Amino acid sequence: MGGEDEEAEDIPHVQTEQVGNQTLPEAEDIPYERTKQVGNQTLPESEYRASVESRHVRGNLDEEPADPIYDGPHYDPRCEHSTLKFMVGMSFNSPEQFKEAVEEHSIAIGGDIKWTRSDKNKKRAECRQKCGWYIYGSWHARSLFMVKNLGKDHTCPRAVRMRVANATWVAKKYIERFRREPYWKVKYMMLELRQTHNVVISRRQYYRARTYAKRMLGGSLIEEYNKIRRYVGALKERDRDGTFILEVDPSNVPNRVLFKRLYIGFSGLRRGFIRGCRPMFALDGCFLKGEVKGMLLSAVGKDRMFPIAWAVVEGESSKTWNWFVSILQQDLRTIVVVGGQSYLTSIRDLCKH
Repeated sequence: MGGEDEEAEDIPHVQTEQVGNQTLPEAEDIPYERTKQVGNQTLPESEYRASVESRHVRGNLDEEPADPIYDGPHYDPRCEHSTLKFMVGMSFNSPEQFKEAVEEHSIAIGGDIKWTRSDKNKKRAECRQKCGWYIYGSWHARSLFMVKNLGKDHTCPRAVRMRVANATWVAKKYIERFRREPYWKVKYMMLELRQTHNVVISRRQYYRARTYAKRMLGGSLIEEYNKIRRYVGALKERDRDGTFILEVDPSNVPNRVLFKRLYIGFSGLRRGFIRGCRPMFALDGCFLKGEVKGMLLSAVGKDRMFPIAWAVVEGESSKTWNWFVSILQQDLRTIVVVGGQSYLTSIRDLCKH
């Protein structure tokens, strides 16, 4: 205009596409990014991965700020399991803790559950009465075990007999009670379970629970008997003048023997008996009433009830008494001498063999 050619402005070209009877600008390509649902948060996948990697690298340092992805609830074993609410994103220290929490919660609310998958990486439980309740957990970022999926709440009636309320659970739950009362009567225990947890168990489960509790408190009998050789070796090393004799029987299992007898006589006890007691001692025995039966034989000085030696044998008989007395005589023969002869007086119960 005005005789002057104006420079034409560059107008960007917009591609269009035909939609029905309308011509619309072509939509721009918008990059798509996947998201991750963590608890009540929806995070982009890139932020989710960065958060996980950051958490994995720095570990559980107290001085570090809390990672948003771990702001969900963490299980507290001291909580009230009857009011415990599981949710997606809830974390646990280990699969074992996760399983224990689920079972404690189920027993508290009376939900009979079963484990459909239980390994070191993944665990899944569901209701036996098919009410729609289930829970699934797996490792998260190799640091925490987390609830990944969860069904609806229990709607089934309360159960008083549950598979998870077994002998092992009872032993762990009342381990301190078994420590104080090793022979806690079954009727009192069943009453305690009914009043406290509304749970009913059988008499067989009670006896199994008592056995498990004994193993937790003192170890299994097999483990203890496997240590006898080392125990005798330690005694001989500490008391070289003492008499310690272990006898075993061969078994049907290769490279394994069975315990038979054990004699223990400390040199200090022998010397104490000779120097402080009259040459008179009593022989007596008592039955062992534990899980492994047997007999405890003993020699005790009559003055001040001074112990001399003792032995654990398979039973009370002439054979076992002769074995015990013969070893005891060898221990005392060279010590008590009167007029060139050994002088000892023994007192024992009269019994038929």
